Amino acid sequence: MAAWQRKLDVKAEWPLVKDGKITIQRLAEIVAERLAALRDFGDPDIDDERDDIVAEFAAFSRDEDSDVDGFEELYDRLCDWGDQSLDGKFNGRKVCWIATF
Repeated sequence: MAAWQRKLDVKAEWPLVKDGKITIQRLAEIVAERLAALRDFGDPDIDDERDDIVAEFAAFSRDEDSDVDGFEELYDRLCDWGDQSLDGKFNGRKVCWIATF
């Protein structure tokens, strides 16, 4: 298992969308809030990309026409950001674990 340096935990909220208890926009808002609250890395590339992803999730959350496909695109970007290696080693230090289940 990789040595994740941060954790974004949305396990409790993730299934609520499928159950119709919250909208996909509300989940995007939660992701944006929690991602923004993560401690900085001190690496401008990683921190700036995180901030860009936060802004995209926040914008998505305000758009009533947002759909699951759009969320999945943002989620893929979030996972790519989180899966970045910080030390170049296989299963070494990685940016952020995205906990959805």
